[in-house]
Amino acid sequence: MSTPTRVQAGVPTGGQFAQTQRPEAKVSLSPLMDYDPWDSSSPVDPYYEWTAAGIDRGEADQWQKLQVPLSQAKQWKAIPSDPDTAKSFIDANFTPQTAKQWILHKIDPAEANQWIHHGAPKPYVAAQFRGEGFTPETAAGFLSEKYTASSAARWRDAGLNGDDAQEWADDGMEMALEWHETHDSKSANAWVEVGITRARVAERWEALQQSPSDVERWLQVGMYRPDLAEPWISHGFDSGETFQWTAQQFDADQAAGCRASGMTPRQAIEFALAGMAS
Repeated sequence: MSTPTRVQAGVPTGGQFAQTQRPEAKVSLSPLMDYDPWDSSSPVDPYYEWTAAGIDRGEADQWQKLQVPLSQAKQWKAIPSDPDTAKSFIDANFTPQTAKQWILHKIDPAEANQWIHHGAPKPYVAAQFRGEGFTPETAAGFLSEKYTASSAARWRDAGLNGDDAQEWADDGMEMALEWHETHDSKSANAWVEVGITRARVAERWEALQQSPSDVERWLQVGMYRPDLAEPWISHGFDSGETFQWTAQQFDADQAAGCRASGMTPRQAIEFALAGMAS
């Protein structure tokens, strides 16, 4: 025979106990449905998969407020990234895959987009240039296959910027340092091709209104310096005429006088010889 259940007056039993002892507090996981652990009709704990993935309830709430599903939250956490960092990259249209290396290199999404805009889509390249003291703007001209961060820093430290580096990439830093203040790469190379390797010498020829091709002809007749050619140029002689007069041992002033008298170099020397004979 079963023992009868003792019931004290004023003490609820069975379902009455569950109903009277259920607390009012609920756990909320926004924007998921409210979960009431005391209600047997509630669905399975919506935190279960989050906590199973190592994400506590407070952090799960943060991810849910960002509307980041568990599958993506796990990808962000694997980087690792907290919800706030993830949100900043999500707002800048990054995915966990595209954000990972930027986060690991401690570059925020705004700066990351600047590096991408200026030609450094690879985070490790941006990190190397940043490590040499470049910003995306100052690095822009150097961001090509021709320059590493360290080589770009040498150009910068020599007083050459990214635009200089682009223009003089095929010529090298030494030539750029010599010429960049007064000539572009094309004109500098034109002078170098005729044997003028110093910008200041080219400037002196240019002051005489002589082009590289003109100077090449002066060099061929022995006028190796601008100061040697200058008297002849000032009297209006070209390199060919100069050669004819210098072959007869006339200087520029003598040649100018003879020419003003209508004499050719040959006539002038014959006239000089006749004077000496008389």
